[in-house]
Amino acid sequence: MLKGTTNFVHGLPDVSISIGFTLDARPVVGVILNPFTSHLYTAIQSQGSYKTILSQDLKEVISRVKLPMLPVSSLSLSKSVIASSVGYDRNKNLAVKTQT
Repeated sequence: MLKGTTNFVHGLPDVSISIGFTLDARPVVGVILNPFTSHLYTAIQSQGSYKTILSQDLKEVISRVKLPMLPVSSLSLSKSVIASSVGYDRNKNLAVKTQT
């Protein structure tokens, strides 16, 4: 899934390619890549999450850091950006995306 389509169209570097894998309806692997900043985020269940900086051609690892389980500083709703989308084709996927 490409996130940040509007940013991509306007040439802004805040976009990502996101891949997730679930097993028995539980997330077990996640990968997020911003190809413009060469930042790669990965997480595997019970193995932690990492931020990897890649070379501009995305072929070599420059650095890799294990991310903390909790935020380094406290989070604040007043400093947050919240967005939501139910997709463009609401006739087919609205029920699925709004189920609890």
